[in-house]
Amino acid sequence: MKKRFMILILLGFSCSIDQGADPCNSQHSLATNEATNINADSARFSGNITIISLDCPIPEGAQQGFVFDINNFPTINDSVILANGTMISATANNLSPETSYYVRTFIANSARAFYGNEISFTTPAAGSN
Repeated sequence: MKKRFMILILLGFSCSIDQGADPCNSQHSLATNEATNINADSARFSGNITIISLDCPIPEGAQQGFVFDINNFPTINDSVILANGTMISATANNLSPETSYYVRTFIANSARAFYGNEISFTTPAAGSN
């Protein structure tokens, strides 16, 4: 009887906590605003990045800002402009005239990337600014 009681107690303690579980619960809210000040070779981006992180800190080394490209759904493997804060903005330079671009806000660390909504714009012809 004592052996059964001890086994039940040991099983109860050994199964009560999952040592390998990640207790972090992060939620990200990313919003990309429409591009402004669009010229043949530049445009201004703005957006909001809100991070709600329960039970864990934001991982060190996280980067945030904007990703953009001439193809839909740009990622951190495309053009990146870093911008810190919750209300962010930056200017993209050296764009090509008469070209459509796609932009998203992002936050990423070495493990994962999160993206906001995608916006698009087209730069005007050179000399029409």
